Amino acid sequence: MRKFKPLLIINLLLFVSTLTLFASQHYSVVITAIKVNGVVINKNDEMGFENIVISDKDAISFTYNLYTDGEKTTKPFLYNVNLKQGDAESPKTSGFTSVQYGPDLQEGEYQFGLSAFDLAGEWKTEMDYYTFKVNNFEAELIKSIVELQERVEIADSAIAKYKEAANAENKSWYSKFALPIEIGLTAFVLLTIALFIMTLLKYKKNLKEVKRFKEEVKVSQARFATLEEEIKANSQQEIDSLKNKMDLITKKFESITELNSNVANGVSTVQSTTNKLAELQTQKNGMFSDIVQGVSNPTNAIKGLVDLLRNYDFNAMETNDIVSNIIDTTQKIIDISEDIQRLAEFETSEPKLHPDLSDVHILIQNAINKNINDANKKNIEIKVNISPDVQPISIDPDKITIVLHNLINNAVKFTHENGSVSISAFYKNKSLFFEVTDTGVGIDQAGLLKIYRNMDADRTMTRMSADDTIGLLTVKKYVEAHNGKVIVSSMLGKGSTFSFFIPLTK
Repeated sequence: MRKFKPLLIINLLLFVSTLTLFASQHYSVVITAIKVNGVVINKNDEMGFENIVISDKDAISFTYNLYTDGEKTTKPFLYNVNLKQGDAESPKTSGFTSVQYGPDLQEGEYQFGLSAFDLAGEWKTEMDYYTFKVNNFEAELIKSIVELQERVEIADSAIAKYKEAANAENKSWYSKFALPIEIGLTAFVLLTIALFIMTLLKYKKNLKEVKRFKEEVKVSQARFATLEEEIKANSQQEIDSLKNKMDLITKKFESITELNSNVANGVSTVQSTTNKLAELQTQKNGMFSDIVQGVSNPTNAIKGLVDLLRNYDFNAMETNDIVSNIIDTTQKIIDISEDIQRLAEFETSEPKLHPDLSDVHILIQNAINKNINDANKKNIEIKVNISPDVQPISIDPDKITIVLHNLINNAVKFTHENGSVSISAFYKNKSLFFEVTDTGVGIDQAGLLKIYRNMDADRTMTRMSADDTIGLLTVKKYVEAHNGKVIVSSMLGKGSTFSFFIPLTK
């Protein structure tokens, strides 16, 4: 280890010296040339790099290089250039060694900033700024001064040449013509200066006119802007006023449209109601016509039976049969009368219920008892099928008995001899269902649709008569008073099923 110590110390010294050398290197960006319209400006001129003035029609370019301790560097780097005018800036990064601005630069004072940095990020120069102005008047004045200086220099050169010529060839000739020549050259110089002054004064006058014109333009623009604002304000007020008027007109139009729509709906409703009333009146007239006929038929039958008893001698059995027929027919007249009374009640008010806890078996049996004689005459079997779990229910027993009586009566009436009628009661969908099924003539689809619509079957059907129609209307009203519904299903020639349900209450 002791053998390698001197070598390690030497390497450390070399590394430190390298760092010191790198740290001591100085980088700087130097502008090597400034050109106005391609003409190089001499740094030593009166204008120099510090007093550059150009017009808005001129173009100015800057040429620059990066130096390290006075020498150009070849290491990779980039330039940052920036042109500032007041708060406005236009920075950019470039690898080129020149940049140009203008023509069409606005009048004002500009600062051109320049710096450089290496791509590795090891060094960066400070941003140096160079000032120049864009001023049309000063640029024209400087141009005129330069031209005047050039003319003066030309005149001085000519005078010097004439003096040398005179001295060299003939002093007498010089003494003879020197004064006029000097006077002429002096006059030329003075004339040139006068022309310059006149041009300068004319330019100043034009500049004043331009400034005055600009001020007038600004004033006109301000007046125009004020006028424009006034016009906009007035126009906006007129627009707002017109808009408000249009809104009022629109609202009135919508109101009128709504009123027209309401009137049209009212007319339509009145027309519909009138049509319904006319239809109801027609149905009512037809129904009462059938009622009269329905009452007339049993009345004529009673009259005929009474005439038989008067005019003929019958034995006890025959007389008993005739009397039984008279009683049955009279009961039919009573039933029709009760139905007519109920129909009159339906015209004025809804049915009033008197609920009581009722036994379903008793209700069905009471309804069967009212129709047992008619069933026995046609040898019709009446079957009862009540589900074992059916319990007494709170209903109006009189009205439900009427409902069951009407349905059983219709079933017996339209069932052929030796047929059957079944009455069922069971629970379903939280309701108590009653079904009356017969094996009679049945009802076609048109009749079913009419029954569902208003419980008023077509009077031309053999299935329904006047008292049947009133009975079905009574069924519908009494069931609906219990919040229930009547359901009819039938096939022509195969019988019908009339059912209804009453929702169970807690």
